[in-house]
Amino acid sequence: MVILLFVIVKGNLFDRIAEAHRKGTEFIVIIDEEHSNNTAKAKSIIDAFAAKHIIRVSATAIENKRFEFFEIDELDVINAGLITKALYVNEGITENVNIDDDFNTLLDLADRKKKKKLLIIIKKLNKKIFDHLF
Repeated sequence: MVILLFVIVKGNLFDRIAEAHRKGTEFIVIIDEEHSNNTAKAKSIIDAFAAKHIIRVSATAIENKRFEFFEIDELDVINAGLITKALYVNEGITENVNIDDDFNTLLDLADRKKKKKLLIIIKKLNKKIFDHLF
């Protein structure tokens, strides 16, 4: 069984890791964006875990002969829903529209999208609501 646990640690991180080791905890460390976590501080933290396995993940990995290296096709990652093929910035705003207040315009757009999603959920639940709320 694998349990993924994200914890906000109170107190000294190294003390908490040592305490977990004393209790018999084994670690599997997953490092996302591995290429940007290549610092002395990151190394000391990773080493403190004395992990049973370390999985380093990066879209821009540099092959290292000291480690097993697996390359996964981009389409497989997209099809698994882990990344998207494209990122849409300011979706729903058409070109050549004069916007006086970027912040409030984007906030209103996000609010409208959220309200539409909520209406769909409420309709699926067969609940009656007042239209003026939305």
